[in-house]
Amino acid sequence: MILLWCRIQRLFSTPAGAHKAKDATCYARSPVAGYDAHARSNIAGIRFQLLYGVLRTFDVYGDDHVAEVLLEGIEDVDVRRRPEGGVLKAARVDNTYMQVKHSKDPKTWSWLDHEHILDNFVAVYRLDREARFSLVTDFALRSELDEFSRYCAGKLGHLPPTLLQKVRSVATRAGLATAELPTFLRRITFERIHDGDLIAQLQAAVIRHFDVTAGNEALFVSHLVACAAGWASERMPIRQALLETERLRVAEWIGLGVENPAVRDRLIESPPDRIAEPRGRRRDR
Repeated sequence: MILLWCRIQRLFSTPAGAHKAKDATCYARSPVAGYDAHARSNIAGIRFQLLYGVLRTFDVYGDDHVAEVLLEGIEDVDVRRRPEGGVLKAARVDNTYMQVKHSKDPKTWSWLDHEHILDNFVAVYRLDREARFSLVTDFALRSELDEFSRYCAGKLGHLPPTLLQKVRSVATRAGLATAELPTFLRRITFERIHDGDLIAQLQAAVIRHFDVTAGNEALFVSHLVACAAGWASERMPIRQALLETERLRVAEWIGLGVENPAVRDRLIESPPDRIAEPRGRRRDR
């Protein structure tokens, strides 16, 4: 509101054209400038999360053990697997719960702690001891957070004492016993994927699993991302049958070409090539 009022005042109290130059100064001094930047970051984060979520939905094609994918489930993206051998009682099911985060800047341990990402993972782990976890980012990890990611991946033999104390503090806060910590941490993976690589992988998945001609994959991606927003809001389990329905829908639209469905179905009449000239009006030559 402050920004809007500022723009209105400038618009009506300055000469034509002058308000544009002054608007930037007005905006920079406005307290909503920070909120606006935060909003843009949130939108970029939602976009990244939806794109990655759609990419993960194709796991239902490539992995026979993946039953469904859920967006905005327990975590940002949940990959649910079928029980091994179809036996429910003693089945081992490695469901994967993913946090998907976007930022323009590298992050450190303080960011991970502030976001309570490990706390959330621990809460799920206490209910599902077979669960796996993944932190997906489009930014670099620095200092202690980088060391932590390498330890979880088995690339670092032990955590530095100060970092180990911080990890134990989070575990205690979240209600996880110290003895269980090593096993829990080995179930966490980190994945970094740049925006361009994410889109390229998504288009490649569409071409492979939807068997579409290269050149049309962007249409399928655009439609699936739009669908994903609705699926996430409704927490709808995404299975292969659902993706196949949307594949056929887009294929049908492409097949129509430039044909107008309303004209085809005689809902409206096709416009004449030339509009008849009203009687009695003489056309100027």
